[in-house]
Amino acid sequence: FSRSDTYLLVAAMMDCCVSGQKRDHWLPFGADTVTLLDPSVLHVPTPELTPRVIPSKSSWLRFAEPAQTLIFLDWDDTLFPSSELFDRWGLSSKGARAEDPALSDERLRSLVVWRTSIRQFLEEACSLSDRCVIVTNAARPWVHNAIDRFAPELRELFDDAEHGPSVVYARDVFEKHRSRTQGMDFRPCSFSQQHEMEQNDEMMTAKYLAMKRECTKFYSHYPGQSWKNILSFGDTQCDRDAVQEVAFRRSAPEVERLRTKTVVLPTDPRISDLCLNLDLLRLSLPARVALDDDLDINLRDCRDPLEMFSRGLNVPCLRHVDFPRHVGGGGLKPDEGEVARALDQILELLSEW
Repeated sequence: FSRSDTYLLVAAMMDCCVSGQKRDHWLPFGADTVTLLDPSVLHVPTPELTPRVIPSKSSWLRFAEPAQTLIFLDWDDTLFPSSELFDRWGLSSKGARAEDPALSDERLRSLVVWRTSIRQFLEEACSLSDRCVIVTNAARPWVHNAIDRFAPELRELFDDAEHGPSVVYARDVFEKHRSRTQGMDFRPCSFSQQHEMEQNDEMMTAKYLAMKRECTKFYSHYPGQSWKNILSFGDTQCDRDAVQEVAFRRSAPEVERLRTKTVVLPTDPRISDLCLNLDLLRLSLPARVALDDDLDINLRDCRDPLEMFSRGLNVPCLRHVDFPRHVGGGGLKPDEGEVARALDQILELLSEW
């Protein structure tokens, strides 16, 4: 066993101890199920026999509905330009300070563009999913502090418990499942003073536990509800690995049809690249949600995201879009007119597909 496997095994054992439930394939009746075995057909009393049920065909066809779609989002460098603001611009990550450098007009305009991009993306995600969850390894209340400081107009969206995104601090979930916490120091974006491998294992395990809890809760709205459609977007491999681990360790009926869709985004993006990624993800999100298949895309070293999207979504026409090929590759900032034309073309193609 690797250290990561050990963490996950202990977490699973603790989870079973807490729940006190036996995991098997016998489920109660529900609107999402059909009965495979009816004791009355046997003409003998079998009060101890529990009907085995499986997801009905009609429920499979509803996989893309908001009530069946769960979306996970990372925060730092996926939605929020942490590397740009704190590493490149030199702002303090501990709150506004007098010594923070003054922002140029260009940088202020970049923040305005980012606020628009993140709002549009989150609104689209929340319209396609009844549960859009930002899962972060940062310490509470990092996300909310970042919103108050850099995008206070988003507070209304985040405060909307019914239609807005939720924020889950994976640290809280991790600590709840682990009694021994010495040697751990959770800070925004990092677990400090740990071996790199152990750090990565713990970060993945924390997200795994948080995502598992969210999945279990989301897919329990009615008896027999099966897991159907889970999407994850993040800039680290642990975001992808965590949701894949949740799906792999899921004890489910053999006929359950779970679609797991992951996108790993470039690390340390410039704010212009992050905004463009959000716009591109927003336009392609309906197609991702509706895709009746698994999806596993890694854009970390990709200079042509549309090529990856066209293959993953089976939309060949996307390859012909004149898209800024230098995005994510450290090239010059893309021309706003060029970007706008490319996004309009993508929207038109996806709408017709």
